[in-house]
Amino acid sequence: MMSGCNVYPTLVNYQPLSSSLQPEVISNYKPIRLETGDILKVEVSSVDLDAVAVYKDFQTSGYLIDSKGNIDFPLAGQIKLAGKTIEEAKIEVLEKLSKYFKVQPTINLALTNFKVTINGEVGSPRVLSVQNDRINIIEAVVTSGDFTPYSNRDSVMVVRETDGVRSFGYVNFNSNQIFKSPYFYLKQDDIIYVKPEKRVLGNIRTRQDKILPYVSVGISVILLAFTISRNR
Repeated sequence: MMSGCNVYPTLVNYQPLSSSLQPEVISNYKPIRLETGDILKVEVSSVDLDAVAVYKDFQTSGYLIDSKGNIDFPLAGQIKLAGKTIEEAKIEVLEKLSKYFKVQPTINLALTNFKVTINGEVGSPRVLSVQNDRINIIEAVVTSGDFTPYSNRDSVMVVRETDGVRSFGYVNFNSNQIFKSPYFYLKQDDIIYVKPEKRVLGNIRTRQDKILPYVSVGISVILLAFTISRNR
């Protein structure tokens, strides 16, 4: 019973949650900014059929942001998009293309290679493809099969690379302060690692440990049979 009491708090998320929760301003969300290596899907539509025909005939799996931060776009040429949000990138593309259209076109732009990796003590480790430009760490964990009974919830690591610099952050699922963490909202190519609880290590058996009981039983049976045969 005492053991169960000690484990229970580690299984409860977002503590302490008061009975009278108040709305909070979300101050830690920042729209993702495009980076070199990102791949964009850009669709151009317009009632100006002659101008838009160039893009209807142009087949591509996406536009890569090169090492200089540019994409190479039909008619417009080089467009610098690195460092911009999705909405800012739409505006930039629209400005570059407007002069080629009699009627202002509509631009749809999406990041196609936004992914995060989650591994460790979760139900189903995976590389998770993100369909929009906003995902938080709770969504990522739940989508990956959620925590197991052996997950260490108070020190979940997030590895993040930004502008050539790798940083390491930790979030505590046992605390409601998780919602204010700068690592609550995930970025491109974030890696999430969930450690096992220390108490689990005592339950892990090596291959030799698993085989030993069967070997012992086998030896005991042989010795018993030998003893019985001698006593006959």
